[in-house]
Amino acid sequence: MTGERIEEAIVDLGEKELGKGKFEGKDIYVQIAQFDFGMKSKNPLMGLYVYTKQDPNKAVPFNRDMVSQLLLPRIFSERIVRVYCKAEDKDKKKDMKEAAQKWAEQLPKAADAEQSK
Repeated sequence: MTGERIEEAIVDLGEKELGKGKFEGKDIYVQIAQFDFGMKSKNPLMGLYVYTKQDPNKAVPFNRDMVSQLLLPRIFSERIVRVYCKAEDKDKKKDMKEAAQKWAEQLPKAADAEQSK
């Protein structure tokens, strides 16, 4: 989902569901930040080579069985959506915040998304 589509969704939500038609797309700015390990959703440890006590001079590919499963994350990327209100009017800011929070509540939670895989 792009920033523009999120802006439209928040404005539509504010107008239709919350009855707040006072703000427009020009009053809102959405920034999407993607955080990963440079490998998108792939496990960055799978490209790692390690040295073992059995052969300290030879690097071998990392294997998940080398460490406890409790230490390994299952999610390797994260997306953060920041919504900024450009309007200076306090009522617009309040309405925009309410619409943005309502939009965020409708998103699937990370735990739910992980379980549905």
